[in-house]
Amino acid sequence: DLFKGLNLGIHEMGHMVFSPGGEFITICGGSLFQCLVPIGSMFMFWRQRDYFAIAFAWGWLATNLYDVAVYASDARAMELPLVSPGAQGGEIIHDWNYLLDKLGWLKYDHVIGQMLNLDGMICMIICLGFGTWLCITMQQSKPLPVDLNSQNQSIT
Repeated sequence: DLFKGLNLGIHEMGHMVFSPGGEFITICGGSLFQCLVPIGSMFMFWRQRDYFAIAFAWGWLATNLYDVAVYASDARAMELPLVSPGAQGGEIIHDWNYLLDKLGWLKYDHVIGQMLNLDGMICMIICLGFGTWLCITMQQSKPLPVDLNSQNQSIT
């Protein structure tokens, strides 16, 4: 996946960004930041009037939601190989196991994962639909090629 490395880096940075909020917010911050960065990009692209980039950012958000869905669904099983540059030889915390356990929702890990996956699908549909509409609109608004021979005839 083209975005996996970027998304993982943003996820890990999210833990640092949200670290002043305490343990729960720090752990939540990885997945949260992973989804907030593409949304923030959409606002930046909106200000720049770059609508195709907005469509692309919807797809980027979808890839993050798919990754978070897999992570949330693994909360009870904890079978995913985890990466944490901040662990420094210590035990790595499974974010979603910790979060759902603290909330008393651990038994709903698959349901939450499915909801996040559905959100990802909706975002990907928006990406593809909006991007397709933009391409069609750009194609239709292209100026027609000018036939130079017919122009010369009408001038004389």
